[in-house]
Amino acid sequence: MIGVVASVLAGFVAGTYVTLLAPIVYLLALRNRDLGLVAYLVYVLYLGNSVTVPTLYSYSGLVNALSLSLASILLLDDVLKRRPAFGKAELLAAAFMALGLAVPEAFLAGAVFYFLLRFRMDARIFAFLGAVTAAFLIVRDQLDFPGAASTQVMAMAAFGIFLAVSSLTWKNLKKREIFSW
Repeated sequence: MIGVVASVLAGFVAGTYVTLLAPIVYLLALRNRDLGLVAYLVYVLYLGNSVTVPTLYSYSGLVNALSLSLASILLLDDVLKRRPAFGKAELLAAAFMALGLAVPEAFLAGAVFYFLLRFRMDARIFAFLGAVTAAFLIVRDQLDFPGAASTQVMAMAAFGIFLAVSSLTWKNLKKREIFSW
C-alpha cells in the first residue's frame, strides 16, 4: 500500500495530478492481477506523457524524475503483491514522504529508506548505481543541453543494460581458464 501513497505524494512533489489515478490501479490489481498490470501499464504510459523534464542535469528535473520513478516502482511492487500491508516501516517511510510536500528531498529519503528495507539491496546494486552515475557524469558535456532528457534517459538505460548483461556473463567468464594466470 506504500506504493499508492508514494505515487500520490510524488505527483504533488512533481506537480502532476495524473498520480491521483494510482489508487484505481491498485484497486483493479486487488480484483484481478492481470487487469492491475494492464492498468499499471496504461498509468505509467500516461504519467510519462504528462511530465516534461527539460534535462536530468538540473536539480529540479532530477528530483522530479527520481520521485516519479521510485514511486512507480513501489506502485508496481504493490500491484504484484496484491495485499495491503502498512506496518511500522511503511509508516515511517510515509511520514518522510509526506514531509516531501514541503521539502522534496525528504520524499526521496523516505523512498530510498523503504527501498533499502523492502528490497534488501547489497553492495553489488550500489556498485551498479555508482557505475551508472559515474558514466552519466563523464558524458555530461555531450548530453547536457535543453530538451535532452529523452536522450539522457536512453544513454543511462543503455549503459545500465550493458552493465546488467555484462554482470550476468561475468560468472561464465570467470569459470574459463582465459583469466587465470
